[in-house]
Amino acid sequence: MLSAVRQMALELEINLMTVSKAYTRLEAEGMVERVRGAGMRVLSPTVVTAQ
Repeated sequence: MLSAVRQMALELEINLMTVSKAYTRLEAEGMVERVRGAGMRVLSPTVVTAQ
């Protein structure tokens, strides 16, 4: 589980919007999902096999 946006920004001492944009990108790529009030859950990678 990744920290909530505000917490991550505080921990890394970076701008809140930087973390928010990074999380949004990760979510768009299917790598994480938002868990309201808790942070981001890292998803299992999907394996693609050629047929």
